[in-house]
Amino acid sequence: MDISKPQILTYAEKSVNYTVHCSRWIPQSNRFVALGERPRGTGAFQIYELNGPEIKNTVDTEKTGAFRCGTFKASDTRQLAVGDFHGKMSIIGKKCSITFKARINHFSLIKIMASQ
Repeated sequence: MDISKPQILTYAEKSVNYTVHCSRWIPQSNRFVALGERPRGTGAFQIYELNGPEIKNTVDTEKTGAFRCGTFKASDTRQLAVGDFHGKMSIIGKKCSITFKARINHFSLIKIMASQ
């Protein structure tokens, strides 16, 4: 192992039954969100918690449309802004419920994501 070069080390692994398009760490926590698309075209929204080398699924929700991207930078209160493949943006609150929906230009959401 050559430690003079950057490396990616696997800490823990978890198999999922959908395509993950985006994953984000939840700020100031040991949890992360995985967003994607299930085989039947519905959206997959899951929250995982790291407990040592173990990954535990704490929330598993299915929405009507597939998720493409997400960011926590849209809010100061740990709300997740997500975008789908139809150009809609939604804000998901702490109780995993969609609190706001808007149809925006997807490039505007990409600009928000790029500023991270």
